Amino acid sequence: MNARRLGAADFIRQRWKNGAGTTTEIARHDEDGRWLWRVSVADVERSGPFSHFVGYERSITLLEGEGMTLRVDSDTVHTLERHRPFTFDGGAVTEGLLQGGPVKDLNLMVDRERARGQVTILSSDASFVIASPWMLVLVL
Repeated sequence: MNARRLGAADFIRQRWKNGAGTTTEIARHDEDGRWLWRVSVADVERSGPFSHFVGYERSITLLEGEGMTLRVDSDTVHTLERHRPFTFDGGAVTEGLLQGGPVKDLNLMVDRERARGQVTILSSDASFVIASPWMLVLVL
């Protein structure tokens, strides 16, 4: 197994096109000119639409803040709970409604045709088995 420790200098922070927040890319793997997977942390400053990521499965996990409710394709409403991942179609029309101020969330986006991904929140005393060629451990 190869392990690599990433620090702040390895991360890429960028402002969203709509100006409603920033994303810090933690890690990603590209194949054939397209992400196979990407992990990022977003600072959401105000309510608004999500960017479209057609062909990707998206898992979002609330890390900080009072909360955010997602409206996915106008018919699914889901309120994020801290450290409880929620998975949805990255190409769906999605709107995030903040519940009381800015939030920080973890995002995993996986090309649904070529890979599978999962976000699992573990306590500090948990043990786990690596059953995949890729694994990212993010200390919260």
